[in-house]
This record gives sequence, C-alpha cells and structure tokens, in this order.
Amino acid sequence: MDREVWQQVDSLYHAAMERPAGERAAFLNDACPDAEIRREVESLLDFEPADASTFDHPAWEKRLAPGERIGPSSG
Repeated sequence: MDREVWQQVDSLYHAAMERPAGERAAFLNDACPDAEIRREVESLLDFEPADASTFDHPAWEKRLAPGERIGPSSG
C-alpha cells in the first residue's frame, strides 16, 4: 500500500472512530467510494478493543486490590 492510500485509510479510520459504532457504515458509504480503502478501514475497525480503557495504562501501573490476582485463576 502506498503512502497516499495509507494516509486516506488512516484519516478515514480516525474519522469513523469518532462516530458511534452504529453510524460508521453509513459514514463509510458516504466518505469512501473506493472499495479497497473501505475494506482496509473496516479491517482496522474490526480490531477495536471492546474496552479501550484497558489499554490506557501499562499493566505494571495497575494497582491491585487486596486478593486480586494477575494471570489465570487456579481452578
């Protein structure tokens, strides 16, 4: 993918992320007539974390509550 195409993908991705999930398809219909670019944007949107706040801070900065554990639970 060349630089110009990537810049379009990046710009459309960020513009789509500013909209509620239910409005993104309509936005892309209007804003992205190129099918290849739209597929790229949609593939990036598919990887949106369910809870973006999970990635706000590195794990080592998280303070654990007493008894809270990191990793798999012992079952």
